[in-house]
Amino acid sequence: MITGFSALLLFLLWRYPQLPVARGVHALIVAPLAARLNRVTRRQLIFWALVAVFALVAGEWLAILGPLDMGLVLLWDVALYVDALLGAVAVASVARLVPLPRWRPRPRARRSAPRRAAPGNDADAEPALWLRAA
Repeated sequence: MITGFSALLLFLLWRYPQLPVARGVHALIVAPLAARLNRVTRRQLIFWALVAVFALVAGEWLAILGPLDMGLVLLWDVALYVDALLGAVAVASVARLVPLPRWRPRPRARRSAPRRAAPGNDADAEPALWLRAA
């Protein structure tokens, strides 16, 4: 019975959103749930997906991992690892699709006439004394 009622509400929301009943259901059920789901981060979604898997196979895992708290901490670490992995994949795919411009030095402008070498500093008439000793 509840399934049929839910299907009827879903049909009303889908086909006739202007009805007062559909607007009321939307305001009471759909909008708060959508607002709450919009606040969920990717890390939390991965964590709760791993918690669901953990709950399905908890009998075997509890024997291996020990207390439930340690298992949840382990799952949080795995969720962080998966999140970092997804971030690295996203950065790599963006870098592959949109390559960064390569930095190349500008070529130097050529001078119109070559410069003559400046005269050396040969102001001393005699070489240094320590060079004579050698």
